[in-house]
Amino acid sequence: MNTALFAAEKPRQVMICEQQKGMISCQNGKKNDVLNANYGRWGQYTCKSPAMGNVNCRYGTSRELLVNNIVLGGDPCEGANKYLKLKYRCLEYIGK
Repeated sequence: MNTALFAAEKPRQVMICEQQKGMISCQNGKKNDVLNANYGRWGQYTCKSPAMGNVNCRYGTSRELLVNNIVLGGDPCEGANKYLKLKYRCLEYIGK
């Protein structure tokens, strides 16, 4: 049985506001590994907007980086400006 070995960096987190684009990247040929991604709103201070509405709502299955309701599968909290909270790490192949 062949098992690939990877070295993993410490996880990183990005927040991307609704209607914005964001990027995750790893240097020197390392691959990104998405650990989790959630789309919604968890508080008042990230991506401030007049349209706050519900501040505790989310979809837990989102994995996209273009952040809008159409791409991310719907509107988990209608009337509120949302954001994508994404956690990932960089992996480097080190052998088998």
